[in-house]
Amino acid sequence: PKLRRVFYVNTGHAQSDSRFPLCPPASLKAAIENFLVNPDNHIVAHNATFELRLLRALGIEPACRVSCTLIHAHR
Repeated sequence: PKLRRVFYVNTGHAQSDSRFPLCPPASLKAAIENFLVNPDNHIVAHNATFELRLLRALGIEPACRVSCTLIHAHR
C-alpha cells in the first residue's frame, strides 16, 4: 500500500506559533523539491493557486498532482 503523509510547512503564515518552526525559502526548496517534481506524488493545498505561485517563485515547477481544498469546498 502507498504510504500517505501529511505535513505543514510554515513559510511565515504562523510565525508567532512555536509549534510550527519557520522554514526559510531556501531550505524549503531543498526539502520539498524532489517530492514535488515526482509525477507519482500528490499534494493538497488550501488555495493551491497561491501556493503554486510561491513554489514557482522559488524555481520549483511541480510535476505532481495538485488538489486545492478551496476549490473542493466550493464544489
